[in-house]
Amino acid sequence: MRSKYFEMSILSLIQLYTIVIGLSFVSLIEKSLLNENSSIFSFKELQFYNILTFLTILFVITRFYHGNVVYLYRTYINNDLPVKGAVLFDFWFILLQGGLLFVIVHFLKEIKVLYILMSILILSDSLWMFTIIKYPRTMNQQNNIIVEFRWMFSNLISGGLLIILLLLLPSILSLILLPIIILINSLINYYMNYSYLFENISIT
Repeated sequence: MRSKYFEMSILSLIQLYTIVIGLSFVSLIEKSLLNENSSIFSFKELQFYNILTFLTILFVITRFYHGNVVYLYRTYINNDLPVKGAVLFDFWFILLQGGLLFVIVHFLKEIKVLYILMSILILSDSLWMFTIIKYPRTMNQQNNIIVEFRWMFSNLISGGLLIILLLLLPSILSLILLPIIILINSLINYYMNYSYLFENISIT
């Protein structure tokens, strides 16, 4: 049986992850929407590229934060006791993903670097899903890994597409297709895993 201290430790880890994501969000606003010289928001100086990258990365941040927090709740608070070392491994992986999001924000104007980092982020998520399938965190999770299969498969396709676009297409066209791929990937994941992400989640 889980102790109250175990649940409190998981909630503390979620709060720490929230801080990292919050820093990424603040940095995103600074890098994409604020005037570099005066640090003042101005609609007149906003360019199509800035708005497009802001919305794209905001969608990515929202999707990863939502998915990872739900995963932590469902796996470690609304489930059986985890296997030894599972919490530490999962949290460090999630925290590194949050750090990668923070790095991505600082390369918004470098399209090729942005594509490489986004590919690493999405493919690393597939790798993480594979570890969950191969080494379930709880006994209950072992019998319900369809969500991880779906997530891993869609991310592999999206990450592969990003790499192909990076190698074959001009920068301008790649910029337009990046948010389309991210949006489609996110919508597919939300559609296939709606019940997992939104239904029957206990936070106490």
